[in-house]
Parts: sequence; C-alpha cells; structure tokens
Amino acid sequence: MSPSGIRRIPVLFAAALAIAIGCGLLATWRDFSEPNWETFTDMDRGPASISQSRSAFFADGLSMRVPPAGTVPVDLAPFPYPPGGTGRTLAGRGLANPLPPTFPVLARGRELYERFCDHCHGPWGAGDGAVAVREPALGYALNGQASRALSDGEIFHLVTFGRAAMPGHAAQIPREDRWRIVHYLRALQREANPEEAPLPLLTPQERTKTTSWVARGKTLYTRNCQACHGEEGRGGVPNPNYLKATVPALDLVAERMFVGSSDDAQGILVLLAEGRGLPDAKEPPYPLYSATVAKYQSIRQVILDGNEAGRKDPAGREPPLHMPVWRGRLSEEDVDSLVAYFLTLYPWEEEDE
Repeated sequence: MSPSGIRRIPVLFAAALAIAIGCGLLATWRDFSEPNWETFTDMDRGPASISQSRSAFFADGLSMRVPPAGTVPVDLAPFPYPPGGTGRTLAGRGLANPLPPTFPVLARGRELYERFCDHCHGPWGAGDGAVAVREPALGYALNGQASRALSDGEIFHLVTFGRAAMPGHAAQIPREDRWRIVHYLRALQREANPEEAPLPLLTPQERTKTTSWVARGKTLYTRNCQACHGEEGRGGVPNPNYLKATVPALDLVAERMFVGSSDDAQGILVLLAEGRGLPDAKEPPYPLYSATVAKYQSIRQVILDGNEAGRKDPAGREPPLHMPVWRGRLSEEDVDSLVAYFLTLYPWEEEDE
C-alpha cells in the first residue's frame, strides 16, 4: 500500500465513527409529544371523546346512566336524616339502638370511645380530656343532664355528623360501632348518676346460660376440688413443707387473670358459657385481655395436666398434697365451667365500693 493510502485510513475511520455517532444521536431523538413506535396502540392513548359531546351508544345521548329509583351504593345503608338540628331531631324520633347492651357491645364501645372521644370528652365523659385542658371550649361534658336528655338517635346523629367544633365520624367509624359508642356513653352517664336504674350488661338468655354454667362449675368444684382448696376457694388447707405452707386459694383467680371489674368478669362468663373460649373473642374487650387469655390457658393446663407441689425445704419430706392430673376425667367444658366459677368467687362487691 502506498504511503498516501496509509495516511487516508485514519481519516476514513474518523469519518465512519462520526457517521455512526450521528446516526446514534439521530436514532435517539424523538418528539416526546408523540407516542413511540408501537405494534399495538396502548388503551390510554386511544381516541378521546370530545368534551360534552353526545354519546352515540345510547338513544338519549348520555354516557352516564341514571340508577333505578331506590338504588344505593354497595355497603351503604340509607340514612335519610340530613346534617343539622332538623336532621338530629328527626333521627331522635326515628332511630333506636339496634344492639343490646351486652358486655361485648359495651367493651367495643369503650375501646372506640377511648380512641375517638376520650381526648376531648375525658375518660368518664366529664369534658376533661387532654385536648379540653388546653382548649376548654372543646370539653363538652357527656354525663350531664343535657346529654342524658338526648335520645339514642340524637347521639348517633351527633357522632355521625358532628356539631360545632366536633367533627363527624361516619367516615371513620362503621354504623354498628357508632351504636356501640352510644351504649357505652349511656353506661358512663349511669356511672355518674347512680340514682338511675342500673344498665343490664347481660340479656336474660345470657344470664340463664352463665348461671347454669357457673352452677356446673360449682358442682364440679365441690366434688373434686373443695377438699384441698377449701370451701368457696378460700384455701387454708395445710400442706407441710409446701412452698406456701397451705394449698393455694382460688377466690382471687380473677385478680391473677387481670380481670379488672365485675363487668369484665361477666363478659368472660358469656364467652365461656357460649363455648367459644377466651382466645376466640374477635375483639379484645379490654386492654389487658391478652394477659387474661394467657393466664386462662395456664390455669387450664394446670387443671388438666396437674402440678407437683414444690418443697420449701429441699431436704425435707415431700408435701403430701399435689395437684392431680384431670385430663381424661374432666372435659374441656368442665374446665371452663370451673374457671367461670372461680371468677364468681372474687369479692366484686368490695372491689366496686
């Protein structure tokens, strides 16, 4: 190859490189106001209808169809009472609480009240919540005469739409839960005004169930447990060289199970009598309920599988009384009825004073 030909090689190479770069840049350039090349056009870039134009699909030219009379959205029950004082008055006349004031209803109502209402109205409905301490105008008392004079329907309307500085809670709280709050508010009002008739926490059917369930537990206790744990679970039976000197008492089982009130105990009795078991409760009825369930399961295990009495003096003789194994001799329902009976042994009257 001649010298001149050799000198032309870098020039040709540079020219080819420049052409390649130019073609690459040209290939990447596109008008971003237009779609890229596509084999099939995306649906979101289909031909748009002209705004306010008539539809050719329906004879009346309308695209949106008018729902038949009486149609309501899915999961939305009709509520024919508008916001404001007139609607509240009508709701007071036309609405009644559809839920019974049972323990689970009140427990759920308390949970919701503490979440949505406590901060302004206070834990007992006295209008002394944390927010009201800083802004007294927000501290409306719910346990006074004015609130007690409202019907359940009026209170439900207020929870739904709000009033003055209070916002409506329809978007946050489902309809049945709002009725649960109404029941719990009534319980707070009765707590502040004990001269009124007490609020029944159990329906007659529930009371019949729990009474028979507790009676069953008492019969089993008298036959199988009383000789060691004492009459009505008061304990005091000597057990030499046992860690605690006497066989444990059972009249404070409710306290060990973190059951804080007779109302909570009644709710547990309902769950046990219905055969659902404490772990099966859909909603924790009070803050320490998980601790109650854990202790309940522990008590059941001790009853079914027994427990050896520990020695106070390791070198001393074995305590004569041990917790025997009842598995196979007592059914799970029998054990639950015993637990129900234990809860009734607690001195709730003294606790409530």
